[in-house]
Amino acid sequence: MLRVLLVVVAVVALTAVLFQVLARESPALSDALARASREQRVVLVDYFTTWCAPCKRMDETTWKDPRVQAWLDTRGVLVRLDAERETELATRHGIDAYPTVLVLRADGTVVDRLVGFRDAKTLLADVEAALDGRDSVTRAKEASADKPNDPMRRGRYADELVRAGRHAEALAEYLWCFDHGNETPGYYGVRLSFLLSSIEELAEEYPPALDALRERRDAAEARLLAGADSDADVADALELNDRLGEPGRSLELVDRLLANGPLSAALKFQMLSRLVEPLGLAGRYRQLLALTDAPVAFVDYQLRTHAFLAKGPEAHEGRVNERLQRESVVAATLVYEALLDAGREAEARELVDTVLDRDASAATFALLVASAARVHSQTELDRLEQRARATLPAETIGEVERALRRGRDAQAGVGDDRR
Repeated sequence: MLRVLLVVVAVVALTAVLFQVLARESPALSDALARASREQRVVLVDYFTTWCAPCKRMDETTWKDPRVQAWLDTRGVLVRLDAERETELATRHGIDAYPTVLVLRADGTVVDRLVGFRDAKTLLADVEAALDGRDSVTRAKEASADKPNDPMRRGRYADELVRAGRHAEALAEYLWCFDHGNETPGYYGVRLSFLLSSIEELAEEYPPALDALRERRDAAEARLLAGADSDADVADALELNDRLGEPGRSLELVDRLLANGPLSAALKFQMLSRLVEPLGLAGRYRQLLALTDAPVAFVDYQLRTHAFLAKGPEAHEGRVNERLQRESVVAATLVYEALLDAGREAEARELVDTVLDRDASAATFALLVASAARVHSQTELDRLEQRARATLPAETIGEVERALRRGRDAQAGVGDDRR
């Protein structure tokens, strides 16, 4: 009997210590765990931030839902913690996305972590499944197995594996999505954006992820150099070079491909669309022009495309529109610069007309001036100055005048013009 009593006392003492460790600097969590132990409940810990929109949405809907309230009244204890205040506890729990709802047993054991917004029905279903032994990893694996060729489902399964610390398994799933993603319509953009970002984040904890990306970059380059006419290989090679911090390698790839012989129009367009700015800023004018048979038409297409994207539902007013506009104008002025350097003045002036027809702002004139100055075209500087004075309101001409002074000073060796 004494032994049994000693065991009970030891367990109680250990549980109290565990409560203190898990709930350090969070009396609310310590009290919740103690109540859960007394009343045989589970604890839901809602990690939120004050700026998190999905968190606010859960506040307004999920946590106020009568079904959730009824479940909490009989089976659970809710603790809501601001992750930016409870930083030590959030770090210990591995919280890196909001909202995250942890499902804890009374002894502090994490049964499951539910990341992202959930409505009342989904939240309760996921909590019950976790308590029945089917946690988020298991549920994501089941969903993936139902449609094994769906990269979105396999990607979500990989995300859950990462959260569970099962890095090698997660990488295998992510790589399947990368290797087979182009087989699924609509996944192309996800594959070269969100998916690669997920692999990069995984690489911070699991370096073999970067090795896997290098292998795929090398393979794409090898196929192109062997004569493959594949837009996908171009996109993979160039995007992976950027992700791996080796953008200069893309410029070297252009040199090697051009040295191998003529490229298809599709490949040239794909490469120039992505590399016009790095090629122009590096002064690789010959390579830039070698990637297009119709530079003015290329610029016009880019300007029209960016103007269309800037009006899309995903392009909010303000900075997104400004960024798209500036990107297209910068690309256009670099093509203009290359044409001037090659002595193709007629095309260069046609390009200026095309650009200014769409954006005759002082900022655009200043970029054109910078390009003309960089290739020491005094004639073009004079033309642009005359056109700017005839086009722009007097109160906006100052930006162009400053660009002209910098350009002429650079030509005279007084300074240097930089974008």
